[in-house]
Amino acid sequence: KALTNPKGSADLVLREGDVVFIPKNTNTVTINGAVMVPNTVSYMKGKNVDYYLNQAGGCSDNARKSKKFIVYMNGQVTKVKGSGKKQIEPGCEIIVPGKAKKKGNIANILGYATS
Repeated sequence: KALTNPKGSADLVLREGDVVFIPKNTNTVTINGAVMVPNTVSYMKGKNVDYYLNQAGGCSDNARKSKKFIVYMNGQVTKVKGSGKKQIEPGCEIIVPGKAKKKGNIANILGYATS
């Protein structure tokens, strides 16, 4: 990306002592978070986020589907927009956050207060 857009956000300046880590090229997509079976599957060009979520058994009951995001190999994080079809790249990770667990209902709280 830095070569196609010099002086863009991907064009980083290296300084003495910096270490460049080049991960091995991976042709997979990882699906984690509030899904039925967290999984790593083969990247399929043109497939959208829902395709990959289905490969992980779909979202679990406590999934916050509207908050899903993608982490790219370069560390960039972006929220899924629409179907996410154009956002998926080899090596990325799709994460579906879960809803926070409730501490207890009013009956439990009153039970503790009266005992």
